[in-house]
Amino acid sequence: SPAARTAPACAPPQAVPSPRDFTPTMATVLVETLLGWWESLTTTGDPSCDVIAQLFLAFGLVTFLILFFVDAPYGKHMRKGWGPTVKAWQGWLVQESPSPLLFGYLFFTAPVGTRIIGSLLEPQELALILSQYWKQVLCFFLFEYHYVYRAWIYPFANTGKDKPTSAFSSLIAVLWTAANGWLNGMQMFVINGGLRSSPGIDGAVVALGFVCFWWGLVQNRRSDAILFSLRKGTAQGQYSVPRGGLFEYVSAANYFAESVQWFGFALMARTAAGWLFLINTIANLMPRAIRTHEWYRTKFDDYPAQRKAFIPFIL
Repeated sequence: SPAARTAPACAPPQAVPSPRDFTPTMATVLVETLLGWWESLTTTGDPSCDVIAQLFLAFGLVTFLILFFVDAPYGKHMRKGWGPTVKAWQGWLVQESPSPLLFGYLFFTAPVGTRIIGSLLEPQELALILSQYWKQVLCFFLFEYHYVYRAWIYPFANTGKDKPTSAFSSLIAVLWTAANGWLNGMQMFVINGGLRSSPGIDGAVVALGFVCFWWGLVQNRRSDAILFSLRKGTAQGQYSVPRGGLFEYVSAANYFAESVQWFGFALMARTAAGWLFLINTIANLMPRAIRTHEWYRTKFDDYPAQRKAFIPFIL
C-alpha cells in the first residue's frame, strides 16, 4: 500500500568546498604565470629601478600592440601628420646617444670601473679584478661597441641620412634608450656591488650568448650595407627589393639580426634588465617587420613569395 512504501533516504548534507578544493583553471594558471614573469622581469634589487623596469615593460607591451596597426613615422613609413621633423642623422644621433653615455657612466663610476682604472699600472691586481668581473667587462665592451657605431657612426654612414624623420618618434626613442642604458648599467655594475662571474656553466652560457651576439651584429651590419647600396644614386622615395644575405629569407633582415644580437646579450647578462631589453627590442621590431613585409609585397608584384617577414622559414 502507499503507506507501506519506504520513504526515500535523505542524502547526507554536502560539505561546502573550501577554496583549496577547487582545481585551478587554465586562466588562473595563465594569470599566475604572467604575474610571476612580470615580477621577475621588474625586480632589479633597487626600488627606483623597479619602477623604471615596470614602466619599461609596460611601454614595450603597449608598443607591441600599437605597431601592428600604426607605422612608426620614420624610414619608408615616414609620412605627414606627425608634427615637426628633423633630418634622419640628427634623429639617430640624439636618440641613440643616451644608452652608451649612461651605460658607460655607470660602468666607470661603479666599483668595477674604478678598480680597473686604479689598477691599470698594476698587472696582478688588474688580472684579479678581471677574473672576478670578466663577464661584466665583456658585456660593457660589446654594448658600447654596438652603440658607439649606432649613435655616432651609423647616422653619418647612412645613405638616407638627410631624409626627414619625425621629431616625436626621436623623442620617444630618447626615453627608451635612456631607460635601457640606465637599467642595464645599474643592474650589471651598481646594484649590490655589481654582478660577479662564476666558472663552469656561467662560462658556457656566456660563450653561447657571445656567439649569438656577434653573429647578430655581423649580420646586422651586413644588412645595413645592403640597404645602403640600394639607396645610392636613387631619388628620395625610390625603393628596390633588397637581395643577398639574410634578405633572401626575410624582408627585415636587419631587425631579425638585431633581435638575435640582443638575445645573445641577455643570455650573457642574465639580468632582468637584459631580458627587458630583448623584449622591448622584439616588441618594437617584430610588428614593424611584418608591416614592412606587407609594404614590400604591395609595392612589388614580383616580390619573392617564399620570403618571410621576420624569422626565416617561420614568420
